[in-house]
Amino acid sequence: MRIMLIIAYCSCEVPMGDIQSEESRDLVLEMELPAVSTGKDILLLKAELAYFNVITSQFDTLQCSITTNRTSKTLINI
Repeated sequence: MRIMLIIAYCSCEVPMGDIQSEESRDLVLEMELPAVSTGKDILLLKAELAYFNVITSQFDTLQCSITTNRTSKTLINI
């Protein structure tokens, strides 16, 4: 099993090894995001999971996109 991450025109592949049907794995990412003035959804990352499905005896993939809606904020020290 592997995960392909695409962030801002860069990509990396993360091998996850074998996993059983009731098992789970976490992948922790740390991102620094600047304040923006748009109120639109912003694409943060795309992810693709590729794995061999032993039930169907075929390779499968799952894809998702992660977005956020952010606005600029000014912090005021009082």
